[in-house]
Parts: sequence; structure tokens; C-alpha cells
Amino acid sequence: MDQVHPSDSRLYFTPLTPDHRDGIQAFSCSVPDLEAFLKDDALRLHESHISFTYLAFLEHAQGGDELAGYISLIADALTLEQHERHDIPSIEFSVVPAVKVGRLATNLASKVHIRGTGTAMMRFAFLKGLELATLVGARFLTVDALEGAVSFYERLGFVKNTARTYIKKKQFISMRLDLFGSRLPGGVAPLAA
Repeated sequence: MDQVHPSDSRLYFTPLTPDHRDGIQAFSCSVPDLEAFLKDDALRLHESHISFTYLAFLEHAQGGDELAGYISLIADALTLEQHERHDIPSIEFSVVPAVKVGRLATNLASKVHIRGTGTAMMRFAFLKGLELATLVGARFLTVDALEGAVSFYERLGFVKNTARTYIKKKQFISMRLDLFGSRLPGGVAPLAA
């Protein structure tokens, strides 16, 4: 089981398995597409090695851990404009390998107990990206952000991609974080409420 237990955190992460099928049915994040992905598609795509979904659980001292959110990671390739490559030493290619946060959602019910779950999940993704970069080429952590989430990602150090192919996408804003030139997102762990 993959776990991230910062000293003041009560969150831990585990890969999605068939054993979680019943437990994810009550998940609610107020975005129907993100809820449907977890309930209807995530396990199938996980088992097919298309995307890997990790569940974030809030550990309760009295037991009965609570699903706080989920994050799905996939392989990606990022197109960089010349001026974007200029800022990063040794990158001479216009297409660079990356790890992408395909989906991320926090459970509305868990927000009563803990804040910072989204930041903790992005920290987890960053660490997974670094781990993968020791096995295969991966330079960036990427995300296609909804407009309302851009400021969240910017606070974590993400920047908007400016390649024409990304600007044309109106529904999402393509963003990246350099795994080897950035600080760990959300330098502090989520705080218990």
C-alpha cells in the first residue's frame, strides 16, 4: 500500500482495487463528471493500465477510515515552445515526457474533518512523478485545469503551457510543474480541522 504520512497528517494513499467498489459509491465532490469517473470508469482503466487511481483516506483514531478524495495518474507528453525550453537547461526537444494528473477530486464529506486534501494529493502526485522519473523519462507533472482551479495549481507552482496546441483548448487550461526545478507542492501537510 502506498502511503504518505507527513508528521501532522492523517491522510494515506492506496491504489484503487475491486475491494473499494462499494466504498466509492457514496463519493460526492459536486462535479458529476469526476464522481462518475470514480464510480464507473476508474477501476476498469486502472486494471487496463490506462490510468492508475489512488484513493486518499482520512485515518480516524476510532477506525472506519473515510474516503477523502482520489487522484488518477497517466503518462503524458508535453509540447514546449522554444522560449519555454530556453528556461530549462538540457531540454532541447519540443516534446518532453511527463506524468499527468488525469483526474483529482476531494470528497465533500471529508472537508468537515480536514482541509488541504487537494494539496496533499498533488504532493503525492509530485512524489510519484519523481519516483517514476527514476525508472523512465519524465520531466514534468502536468494537468488540464478547469478555469476555476487555475489559481489552486498556480499556488502550487504550476505554470500555463503556451504552445498553440494547448491554447486552442477552451475547456481546460494546460499547466505544468517541473519535477526537477520546483519545490514540493504544498510544503506543509494538510491540517486537521
